[in-house]
This record gives sequence, C-alpha cells and structure tokens, in this order.
Amino acid sequence: DFIFIAFVHEWSVRTYDISMARVFQNLIANHAAFPFNGLPPVETTLLLLTKSTHLFLQQQDYEGAKAAARQACWLSSRHALFFHLGLFLLQLSLIDLEASTSSPSNFESSLSPLLECLHLSEQYVMDPLRALALSSLARVFLRMGRIFKARALLNAAIPLLMQHGHVWFQAEACLTLAKCFLAELPSRKTKASATQLRRNALVQLEKAATLFGKVDDVDRLKQVYYLQSRIYHNFPSEQKKRDEAAENFFRLNKMKQHKLTGSKQWESMQGIMTTDVTEMRRWNAS
Repeated sequence: DFIFIAFVHEWSVRTYDISMARVFQNLIANHAAFPFNGLPPVETTLLLLTKSTHLFLQQQDYEGAKAAARQACWLSSRHALFFHLGLFLLQLSLIDLEASTSSPSNFESSLSPLLECLHLSEQYVMDPLRALALSSLARVFLRMGRIFKARALLNAAIPLLMQHGHVWFQAEACLTLAKCFLAELPSRKTKASATQLRRNALVQLEKAATLFGKVDDVDRLKQVYYLQSRIYHNFPSEQKKRDEAAENFFRLNKMKQHKLTGSKQWESMQGIMTTDVTEMRRWNAS
C-alpha cells in the first residue's frame, strides 16, 4: 500500500534507519515513475520530493535538501498548488534553521521563504498553514534573542496548530516554548521566579516528549531529555527524574550511533559486493 510505504519511510528517517529509508524511497520513486496508486502524478512526484528532502536533511546534506525543496516549490507553483507551495517554502526555511545549528549566522536566510509562506497563507486564507509559519517564525525570533516576541507568536499559533497541525509541528512548538522560558532565566525581565520559569519549561517539555514520541523523532527527543535533565538538576527532590531523563538521552544517542554505524557498514558491504561482481566479470572476460 502506497500510504503505508510513505509512512514507514518517514518513520525510518526519524529513527535513523537510513538503509531502510532508501529502500522505501526507491519504492516511492517507482510509484512516481509508473503511477498506479490512484494519486495524480504531480502529487506523487511532490511526495517523492518531500521524502527526499527529509532524508537529505536527516543526513545533514542541506544543499541536497534545499535542491529537492526548490524543485517541489517550482512544481507546486506551476500547477497552482498553493497549499503545497506554502509547505515547501516552509520546508526551505526549516532547512536553513537546521543548518544554522552548525553555522549560527545562517539562520537569517530562513526568513525569506518563511515570510513568503506567511504572505501566501494570508493571501489565500490558509489559516493552518499560517499557524505553522508563525510557530516557525517564533524559532527565528528566539534565535535573534527576541524572547517575548517568540512567545507571543507561539501563543497565537498553538491553539490552531493543536487542532490542525502535524504532530511534529505541535511538538516543535512546545519545545520552542520551553526554550523561551529557559531563555528568560539569565535576564529575568519578568516577575516570574526562576523556579516558576523552570516549571513552565518542564510542562512544555513533557508535552513535547509525548508528541515527538508519536513520530519517534530521535533527535528532538534527545533535545527534550537533555533539557529535562538539566532542569531537574536544579531541584534536589527531583534527582530521580534527572537521572531518568539522562538515561533516556544516552539510550537514544547510543541507538542513533548504532544505526548510523550499521548503515555505513551495509553501504560498505554493498560496495564490496559490487566490486567483487565487477572483478568476476573482468576475470571471466579474460
């Protein structure tokens, strides 16, 4: 079933089962080349580009991810699929945000496609898309140090996001809101005490853990558990929860490294097998 293939591909990417993700990506590519699943050919191609973007992004191939997303933007625009266009503009922005974790100065490049997505959502009254864009814009403002603006955007976006948004975006909004509370700790420009800010962050992190758990996003769950452990460390009565969060973090990190190592070993084995076949053919020819 085509929908099942798409679902398993997403799960494989988020859990770093890269070899399995590539297998299912090839199946989706076959569907796109020879459509027989009931989906229009354009939408099948857009789904393939979506999956390609996710796989490139998980492998930190940001240029490959942006190339696939730009191609999807072009195809969506050509066929006047404006909601799809907005989603891929949003994806372009998210790629730049993820890339900026290694190059902090690059996060500003995420603004252009994000603002274009916002304009599109307002022009065609696509409120769910607007909520997604606002929650992503909050991440940008948080990176800029504009904590209260980020919180205001999240408070505006979250109600609609929780009704119509993808689970991942719901979880990301909760995680970003938790980071906003934590970012307030050094400045303390509000009346909230440090304890209250940490408690507020823990509430949002608990929501994020539940939601990210539904899509098995290993990287985001690692972030959540790391922050939980750091916060619980400040509460003497919560040391058991601190240790549990730390154990969850190390468990996921070990699982990620194991899967990445296994994927590289499989690629190496495929290379050896291909080389052996080539050598055999040369030997037979001689």
